[in-house]
Amino acid sequence: MKMRTPIPESITTPAKIETRLGTLEFPQGNPTDRTAEKVYEHLDFMHGVEAFLYALPGASVHAAGRGIKSQGGDNQTVLIIEQLMDSRSLFLTASTESIYSMMWLDLKEGPLVIESPPNILGIVNDHWFRYVGDIGNAGPDQGKGGKYLLLPPGYKDEVPAGYFVLRSATYQNLYFWRGFIKDGSTATAVENTKKFAKVYPLADAKTPPPMKYIDVSGKYFNTIGGNDFSFFEDIKEIVQSEPNDAYSPEILGMLAAIGIEKGKPFNPDEKLKQTLSEAVAVGNATARTIAFKPWIRDAYLHPGSAWFFTFVGGSYQFLSHPGVRNLAARDLFHYNYTGITSAMAFEMVGIGSKYVFASTDSEGRPLEGAKTYKIELPPNIPAKDFWSFVVYDNQTRSMLQTDQQFPSLGSKDKDIVINADGSVDVWFGPTVPKGHENNLGPDCSRRGLGCAVALVWTREELVRQVLEAGRVRTGEITTHKKGTTMKRKLLNATLALSGAVTLLTGYETTAHAEQDAPTLAEMRAIAKEAYIYGYPLVDNYRVQYAYYVDEKNPNFKAPWNHLKNIHSVFTPADTSVQTPNSDTPYSWAGLDLRAEPIVISVPAIEKERYYDVEIWDAYTFIVGYAGSRTTGNDAGSFMLVGPGWKGVTPKGIKKVYVSDTDFGVVVIRTQLFNPADIDSVKKIQAQYKMQPLSEFLGTTPPPAAPAVDFIKPLAKEEQKTSLEFFNIMNFVLTYSPTVPSEVDLRERFAKIGIEGGKTFDPTKLSPEMKTAIEQGRADAWQAFAGGVEELDEGKITSGDVFGSREFLKDNYLNRWIGTIGIYGNAKEEAMYPVYRLDSAGNPLSGANKYTLHFAAGEYPPVNAFWSLTMYDLPQSLLVANPINRYLINSPMLPQMNKDADGGLTIYIQNESPGKDKESNWLPAPKGPFAAYMRLYWPKQTALDGSWKQPKLEEVK
Repeated sequence: MKMRTPIPESITTPAKIETRLGTLEFPQGNPTDRTAEKVYEHLDFMHGVEAFLYALPGASVHAAGRGIKSQGGDNQTVLIIEQLMDSRSLFLTASTESIYSMMWLDLKEGPLVIESPPNILGIVNDHWFRYVGDIGNAGPDQGKGGKYLLLPPGYKDEVPAGYFVLRSATYQNLYFWRGFIKDGSTATAVENTKKFAKVYPLADAKTPPPMKYIDVSGKYFNTIGGNDFSFFEDIKEIVQSEPNDAYSPEILGMLAAIGIEKGKPFNPDEKLKQTLSEAVAVGNATARTIAFKPWIRDAYLHPGSAWFFTFVGGSYQFLSHPGVRNLAARDLFHYNYTGITSAMAFEMVGIGSKYVFASTDSEGRPLEGAKTYKIELPPNIPAKDFWSFVVYDNQTRSMLQTDQQFPSLGSKDKDIVINADGSVDVWFGPTVPKGHENNLGPDCSRRGLGCAVALVWTREELVRQVLEAGRVRTGEITTHKKGTTMKRKLLNATLALSGAVTLLTGYETTAHAEQDAPTLAEMRAIAKEAYIYGYPLVDNYRVQYAYYVDEKNPNFKAPWNHLKNIHSVFTPADTSVQTPNSDTPYSWAGLDLRAEPIVISVPAIEKERYYDVEIWDAYTFIVGYAGSRTTGNDAGSFMLVGPGWKGVTPKGIKKVYVSDTDFGVVVIRTQLFNPADIDSVKKIQAQYKMQPLSEFLGTTPPPAAPAVDFIKPLAKEEQKTSLEFFNIMNFVLTYSPTVPSEVDLRERFAKIGIEGGKTFDPTKLSPEMKTAIEQGRADAWQAFAGGVEELDEGKITSGDVFGSREFLKDNYLNRWIGTIGIYGNAKEEAMYPVYRLDSAGNPLSGANKYTLHFAAGEYPPVNAFWSLTMYDLPQSLLVANPINRYLINSPMLPQMNKDADGGLTIYIQNESPGKDKESNWLPAPKGPFAAYMRLYWPKQTALDGSWKQPKLEEVK
């Protein structure tokens, strides 16, 4: 049998292939030796070119670090250019209007604390020139100054509270910032830097070492990398000094293919060195072409325009789509510019920068230094801070070195002449017509140059309005030669092009929406505030949906405004509510107060039995109580009303409770003395009654409230990671009218789309907006962790996290901490001393054994009863165990063994302490856990702190 089938020609390789490499030969599919030599040589060349383009950002920041270190800049030394940047130093397209300060930070010895001065624009970039974080006006401190913690790669230790946390993927990082001229002087910015700018190891936070400040004004030093073989030497140093997982495996693999690999020497032979030298020349030519004559259409102000922007696509990560890198945009930026910050890429009024460049005339001719040019700027340049032209050298991409110290001209020049219509004529070149001397920029004779406009604190749409032809007058270059005038529109240019004239500007627009648009830093701060405020609302909604909406949920209780009596205590099978008690059978009801008030009626209950009716609104503020402590154990009816209710209190109503939200929760706890007592509890629960007010009064009911399309909640873990969180928050806020004390707060939330009745759609966020909001969420969780730590250390107690709006006021963080035990009681009703740490300050774990000892007569002081309940972590749910015991409480004392001195010892561990001690055993899980003590109706000695809970001791 012959096995022959047709072979598609497309899958075969011809014996000879004519290519740009010459003829490649594959007799019978095998490459000849000469072909293999050509291919591998070409592969080395391609890898070399790609290495230049892909590693260009890293080489650029590495060169900056080398320049900073050459002047003494390190972890404790700040370089300050106190008298403004001039052309003596070689910096990629720097400006002459800012007070630059810079440091090269090394995290090899551990985290560094950064204390920032007020009113700066600061950036931290890693060793591959990627964004780590903004500090100052664009950072979470919002220009007020603050403490940041910069963490090294792979840092897994506990992060202390009190810092804005930045995480770097590399050990070495560039940190630089700009201060601002005030009243024509640099003094304030310099003074603030020397007074407030500090960097020190976290380990030395209590006694930071002194800082050094070096003025490098007017000094020559180079921060620009080479475009020859030295480029690869720089990349080698980065690869050797940084972890491999700090960068893409594909790119590191490409570098390894040409001999640059961590832990190995880079010693190319003469042939490879020659190939790589040619490759870097081609790579440089490629990057320079992309930077000076960009082919990205979106870079230009409009088709046919000569102006183009430094950032393309509005992403500081250069993402054209999620997961898709715009490589040309990245090369365009990094070849000519220094500093990656979300503020520059994010088009929002009030922060960041906009740079527009050109280096040729409308006919594509390079600007010539021997000619005099006139640039006509239209009226009303949208500059909040300033605008400025800066001329750069095409070769160095730094400020052009001329006889003029600062090769720039701008709005901060006091004598600049503004035309009657508000327009400005800017001149630069060797000569200028008489009468225009004050508007003369630098003499650029004998040099090639480019022209660029950088708009600071602006928005691209308004830049287009100012410069776009056909809408307003385009800035023009007018060439003056032999008495004739030729008008040439500026051709687009990339980045702060070398030899470029840079117009720096910022503005305040008259449009109200633009004035209110938040900056990235504001978005981050608002997101943090909103998340802290909103977490209790979203978590409460998760529980309400399971209990009163989703009939298929195993935890479903009853429809809205129907009471569900639970004739048993909570067990490990109950998973909807964190830290449930197992002392008291519950009765649950979800409140919908939109149509009319709801009345709850209770029977007379024996005085020995404790019960409470607790009413919560959707914010998780406690609206009020009925029960043993507040209204006694007599029978009575209580009315619950929604926001804005203005009726009169009907006869037969003992008390009225006003909720700030349309939806709420009622929890009734009825004390169970012992398992044999359950029938008595059932009889009491059967007499609890919940009725609409019309039914209670026997009157005609009002029209029903509109049906609600309840949106699906997030799972508890998803609430930590999904931005759908804010959409659910918006849904809850729809039925939570703004209270007078929170008007400003809710207006701030609305700035980032958090508003009742609105949809929050994360897919419509730009990458920068999404990052800012996610950073705000992370900041919120950091604050939460700090609060939990204070709870563990006893600095705050459960009494600080549950209560009414009047009690908690605007302490929304404490309200969030209260969700650890959602629907907990106010301290007057019950106290919850929590055990998360043992007496030595170590987290509790079932891998250890513990004892809790009460001295004789030192039981928790209560008017009702007390208990100690076990919860696993992090779920905070009851723990299944072989004896089905989830707590120990005071009604159990008669069955427990007492110590010889009359005291009581409770054994807390995973395995039984032995039959003789099992009556006193509270079973623990195998892993981490917490134990909650509950003091129902605590006495004054508990409330005022006179009584102290005993410590939990580990048994060694």
